This record gives sequence, C-alpha cells and structure tokens, in this order.
Amino acid sequence: MTLSKTRAALAFLYLAPIAIATQAFGAVTLTGKVTDGQGNALQNAVVMIKAGGNLIASARALTDAQGNFGQFKSAAIEVAGIGETLLVVKKAGYLPKTVNYSEISGGNAGTVVLESDPLERRIDSVMSLMNLAEKIAQMTQPELSSGPFSNGVSTPNSGTSYLYGSVLNGGSGYSSTFLNTVTTTLNGWPAGRARIPTSYGKDAVHGNAGVAGYTVFPHNIGLGAARDSALVRRIGEATAKELWAAGIDLNFSPAISVVRDARWGRSYESYGETAELAAQMGAAMVRGLQGERYNAPWRITATAKHFLGDGGTTDGKDRGNTAATDDQLRAIHLPGYEAVVEQGVLSVMASFNQINTVHQHIDSTRLTGWLKTELGFDGYIISDWQGIANSNQPGFTSPDGYGPGANQGPSLTKEAVRKAVNAGIDLAMEPGSHTSFMKYLDTLVSSGAVSQERINDAVRRILRAKFRAGRMDNVAGPSEYAGKTANKNSAEHRAIAREAVRKSQVLLKNDNSALPLSKNGVKIHVFGSHHNNIGLQCGGWTINWQGDTTNAAFSGVGASSISKGMQEVAPGANLSAAAGDADVIVYVTGERPYAEWNGDLTSLDFNPPAADMTNLANYRSQGKKIVTVFVTGRPRIVTQLLQASDAFLVAWLPGTEGGGVADILFGSAITGTLPVTWPGANGAQFQYGFGLNYLKTPAAPNAPTLASKSHNSVTLTPNAAYEFSIDSAAWLRSNEFTDLTAETEYTFYQRVAATDTTTASASSPGLKVTTDNEPIISIAIQDREIPSAKTDNIVIIQPLSAAAINDLSAGPNPVLLRSGGVKFFWHGGVIKGGSLNIYDAFGNFIKKININDKSAGESGERAVAQWDFTDRKGRIVPDGGYLVKGIVVGRDGKDKKVSFILGVR
Repeated sequence: MTLSKTRAALAFLYLAPIAIATQAFGAVTLTGKVTDGQGNALQNAVVMIKAGGNLIASARALTDAQGNFGQFKSAAIEVAGIGETLLVVKKAGYLPKTVNYSEISGGNAGTVVLESDPLERRIDSVMSLMNLAEKIAQMTQPELSSGPFSNGVSTPNSGTSYLYGSVLNGGSGYSSTFLNTVTTTLNGWPAGRARIPTSYGKDAVHGNAGVAGYTVFPHNIGLGAARDSALVRRIGEATAKELWAAGIDLNFSPAISVVRDARWGRSYESYGETAELAAQMGAAMVRGLQGERYNAPWRITATAKHFLGDGGTTDGKDRGNTAATDDQLRAIHLPGYEAVVEQGVLSVMASFNQINTVHQHIDSTRLTGWLKTELGFDGYIISDWQGIANSNQPGFTSPDGYGPGANQGPSLTKEAVRKAVNAGIDLAMEPGSHTSFMKYLDTLVSSGAVSQERINDAVRRILRAKFRAGRMDNVAGPSEYAGKTANKNSAEHRAIAREAVRKSQVLLKNDNSALPLSKNGVKIHVFGSHHNNIGLQCGGWTINWQGDTTNAAFSGVGASSISKGMQEVAPGANLSAAAGDADVIVYVTGERPYAEWNGDLTSLDFNPPAADMTNLANYRSQGKKIVTVFVTGRPRIVTQLLQASDAFLVAWLPGTEGGGVADILFGSAITGTLPVTWPGANGAQFQYGFGLNYLKTPAAPNAPTLASKSHNSVTLTPNAAYEFSIDSAAWLRSNEFTDLTAETEYTFYQRVAATDTTTASASSPGLKVTTDNEPIISIAIQDREIPSAKTDNIVIIQPLSAAAINDLSAGPNPVLLRSGGVKFFWHGGVIKGGSLNIYDAFGNFIKKININDKSAGESGERAVAQWDFTDRKGRIVPDGGYLVKGIVVGRDGKDKKVSFILGVR
C-alpha cells in the first residue's frame, strides 16, 4: 500500500535527489495546427501538454513552418497527470490558448488559433518613434557611476541624449535619487520622441540587502531547507516593496541554480541540489516579486539567473565548465527555468559558465533555441556583469574584484558583441564599457553582421517587460510603494524574516536531550566568532558584494545577532555565565562571508580555531552539554565539531533576524530538512532531506482509534503525536492515517524522526479497518491567519456528508463534486466584494474566485469550475495537502483572512 496520497504525507514529503535521466525522451501521439487570426501558419509556436495548474509541462512540441505539430518531447520531470489535462499553445506576441484535452478527438487537436496580443500594438507605437541609436541605448545597461550622464540619460559624442534601457549598481553602490531623476527627465522629454523610463537594477538576492537599513532575509539555501513556497512568495513580496521604498525596480534575482558540488562559491544562492526545489521555490519567489504573471501593484522586474548550468560546473568552480548531456541538463538545470517562465518572469540572466566548453553568453542553441523558442520565453535576456567580454576568455575571474582600477579581465570586442547579440542577448550589462558596446553594435548593424530584425526583437522584449512591469504607464512607480519608507524594514517584514529563519534551521545531532534549552534558571555560556556578529550571519551580497563582518552597518534598524536574540527569547536564563559555572555551552561558529569565485573551495573540510576546540574538549570533560550552532552557506565536513557537540544546529545564513535561531534553541518547533546532501570524511554523512526534531523516543503505540470513515477513506488517530508508519511503510510526521485499503489489518510503529531508523518502537496490536468504495475529498479549516475564531463574515468551507454528495441542494453544507468542482458556502454576515485566491500546497496560484455580495443574515453559495492539484514534483494528484487562501471583507470594512487545507479524509 502507499501512503503518498495522504494529506500528512504530502505536507511533510521531502524530495529525493533527482536521478539523471538516461532514457530517451518519450513520444506522444497528438497532431494539430496553429495559425493566427487571419489563418496564417505560425512557426515555432510552443505546444504543451499540461496537467491543470502545473507549471512544468508533461510534454512539449514546436510547430513547423506550416504551423503543424505532432512529435512531443516528454519533460525530464515526470508529470503523470490524472483528471483534467490541457493543451496549452503560446507564442511571443500572441495571447496563449488553452484547450481541454477531453475536447480533442482521435489524437487530433485540429486548428488552434492564436490572437495577437493587444500589448504588441502599444509596443509598435513606441518603436515607431525610435531610431537605431535609441534602440541600441535601450539594449545597454551601464553602471550608474559610469559614463557621461545628464539627468539619468546617456549623452554620446553627438550631443544627443538617449535613454538607457537600464542602469545598475553593484556592491554597495546606491542612489536614492535616481528614480526621481528619471521621472523629472521624462516629464520634460521632447514631444515626438519615445518616452521610456530607465530601470534601476541591483542584486537583492536575499532582501534589499545591498542597501543599509533594509530587511535581510535568509539566503536561498536556507529557504530550500524550509521547503515552504508560500513563505518564499511572501519574502518576494516583502522584498519588492522594500526595493520600491529605495527607488529600485529591477532585481537580479532569483537564482534558479541547482548546486551539484558544494565547493561552488555561490552554493548559498541555490535553493538546493534538486530541480524540484529550484522550480518550486524559484517560481514562488517570482510570484512574490511580480505577482501572478506580473499583476501585483508592487511588482518589480524579476530576473532568473544564471542560464544555464551554473551550479553544475566541474569541481564546483565558479564560471567553469559544466560537462553534461542534453538529457542531464533537461533533467537537472532546465526545469526551474520552465517553471519561472510559465510564472511570467520578465528577465533571465545569461551565465558565465560554459556548457561543454561553450560560453553561455554566446550559446545560441540554449539562449534562443531552448529558452526563447522551446520554453516560449518572451521577456528579455540580460548579460551578466561584463559577461560578453568574459566570453573572450571563458572562466576568467578577477583576483581583486570589479570596478575602476581593478583587474577587469578581457576587454570587450566587436566580435564578442556580435556573437552575444546574435545568440540572444537583448540587454548588455556593461559597467565601464557601455560606450564601446553601443559603438560596436551600431557598426555591426550597419555592416549587416547583426540584423535590424534582431535589434527590433531585443528592443521589443525589453519594452514588453517594461509594459508588463507597469513602468511605461507609471514612470514614477506605484505611488503606494515607490519611495514609501514605511515599508523599509517594517515590523511585518521582519516577522516574515524571523519565520523564515525558524523554518530553515536543520538539526543534525541532539544527544543527551541537549536541545531545546530551558528558558528559566539555566546557566548558559555563549562564545564563538559568530555569536554576536550580524555581518557574519548575513553572508555575502549584504551591504557589500563580499558581505560585511561587523554589527556597525546594522545599527539602529533592530537587527538581532544570535546571542542578542537568545537574550530576548529567554530573559529568565543566565546567558552571561562564565564557562566554568555554566550548565550548557553554546558555541556559534561558521564561514566568513564570500561571494562568487571568492568563495570557491578545493576542500569542504571545516577547521574551527584550535583554541576553540581545546575549550570545547575541556568543557566536555567537565560534563557540560555542548550545543554548536553552525552558520554557513553550504554543507561542510565538520567531523571534529560533531564529535565535540551534544547538539549540532545548522543555521545557514539567517540574515538580520538572529532571534529566529534563538527561537529554535529554546524550543520552537523545528521542521527544516537538508536541501543538500551533507558530506562526511568518507562520503555522505547526512542524506538530502535529513533533519531531526525534539520529539522523544516513543514507547510501543497502542492501536489507533477510528476518527472517521466515508467511502474509500478512513481516518485513524494514533494515541500519541509522534511520527508513525503503517506496516513499516513510509514514515510520516502526522498523527492521522488515511486512505487505507478495505478489509486489511495494519500494525503501527512510531519513532523520533523521519530519517532516524534506530528509534522505531515495537509494533502495535493489529487493527482491521473497513471502508466503502468511492473516494471523497473533504476540507478542514486552518485558522493561522484568523485573529479570532469568528464564523460570521468569513467564508466557511465544510465537507458534505457522504449520503448527500450528489444532492446539490442538500443542507447548508457546501458540495464537493466528484469531478473536482467545488461549491463554497458562507453563513450570515455582510460580504462585499469577497474573493478567494486558490493555491496548491507549494504556493502555485490556481485561480481567483469572486464571491457575490450578500446581505446580513443571508447564506449563499458560489460554484467553482474544476481544477486539479499537484504534488511536489508537479504531478497531479486527486488528494493531499492543498492550500486555499481567501480574503473576505466583513461588515467592519476590514479584510479578514482565512486559510484552508484540503485533503482526503
């Protein structure tokens, strides 16, 4: 039997490392034709077979010159769907079309007609006002401190001013006035010239951390450990609002990297070692930054990076070579990009690395062939910092950084510009060399080496992104967010950051009940380089490119070090005890900040200071408990520390909310699991997905009791809240078991942690259960976001009794149709303009449901069309943890939020 369909199983499922596909892609038999509204065949339209709600397609095909399609490639991630299957067709410049697969007869979809996107006409009207020089300026991104600027525009030798497509600042560079400068410039822009705002970009890779005074969230590696895409989405939203507060509208984030060798100096920018984590968390971050396909009022332009294969280089060398077959690339490194493209990411950044020796800034096969054509990406591709010049000397890294006076490496050449632009680069990040880029590109177009068509395509993509981001309609940015310093490091955003810190912690060892610590009376001695240093716990890309190593840059903004957080969480504990008097020693150590190639390692061995190890040995000989907190951007070989410690907690790079680490130390629930395999001296020491908690070793369980039964589902409730297994099958962090087979006897086991095979209890007495035949999905309310348990003015969702499932008029309860359709009922109160936003368990938006106004005391219902839900691999499942979030306006005029979990009962 399988337990994979239970709500509990999905809620706590961890992902095994993805296996590299070795078989050839399968074939799907389905034919059809794609045309425009005038009947003209559309070549290279993307045709996808998708399960409803999935971001990853089950299979993809491209139309030929006659608009025909027929041969599909199966996706590298299995998406075996049940229920509704869709045929989705899209092409840049056209509105996508969705056809329900059940409407297709005999394996032929007929002719699918794509209508032109009205946005394209607006883009046409802007481009008609532009000459070649203005178009090339749109394709250029200098550093804000570089070159001749006049009110935020370029001033070439001709004396004519041109608008850059965007500007950027690296490291600690920042201008608080640039957005206002652009607005002022455009307000006085001459009539008859294209009025295009210049975007301002920075690397806000874990919050707006490159500017002092803003919330610094955990780096991506910690978010991968949390495995909470809804949380990641909220972090993206908070980051976007804080970027707007600083006048920044372009974010070079998120990294969709899949780290395969932790020696890589950018490991912490990756969510983990699997394609699934990259897809789930990357898409969630894009949703947070941009909204549901760029519909959020706070939206900024997100940039997925670095395309392609940056985390797979040999020996983890940054900017090195990724030696991989196409099947391996599609299985590991491409799915995350498909997910963010389907979510509507507006920009993608090319990578410095090579794939089989081909530099990714000049790889037309993957930039144009895979990304733009096969995945149907219609935003723009931006180069990395001087990445076009780097293609002249692949793998080059500068020993002393970037910028004026630094060893910047190979110079930009006209040939490199030709290769990169023709390969698919639309926007060139050219700090210090932007005038050369513009001159070279102008010459290349004049000679025919780069076509006018390629220039027009690049500019169209840039303008398309700016329209979708809202900048063309509002050059000053959204008034409720642009320049609003109330959103800077707000209490709400800090609370989100602290939640992320709590959820990201991973416990690798906990002997002698060393954790959690007592909040009262206990004497604790805290020491180590990282215990009271916010800069060290934030890591790279914080304030400065390579990070900060002090507390000074974080003063006055409420940031908390780990030891300060401990003082706040446990004021009743003695946290200043001398080592000799202490009951517990808390040792906080870890890596120093680094970024990119500066963080590359040849060995993952971590060697603490010898004096610290001597002290730990002395404390241990005195019988004191040792708790080690390890601050790190990647897994390290920590054999000495593990042996010297009773408990070992991985804090990753938590950011400015060190109190979240303290929460875990003093007993908050710990749920994080490893997003990467943790190495030991002789291979893997802890497997991907490992993570302990604070539960005690259980005694043999009694037989569970019957909680409920209906159709083919029975709910059994064990007598204690540990982790359970049925007949030694998968271990679940749950106190309920569902979806059991009729007339079967089961025995139950329980243990401390889902990855600990040494503490399983003896078996329980057997229990025989009986069920009926048909499955029924029911709904349970989860009131985490409801300030009080009111039932008026809030949408209430309840299951219908089994006897009345086909009676749509039965009682006051909502009906859950067998087909997957749902009716929502509410009871009493005044509801004005209510709506429900439906997401799956991993934060993927499914649909918005509007609810009709209702008067006081009136009940009502709202039918909802069918939809399906997906598991963590993108596969549709008929049941299991689904998150439904809704907002209904009550009679007090305030939003009341409610969350629901749907699952089989």
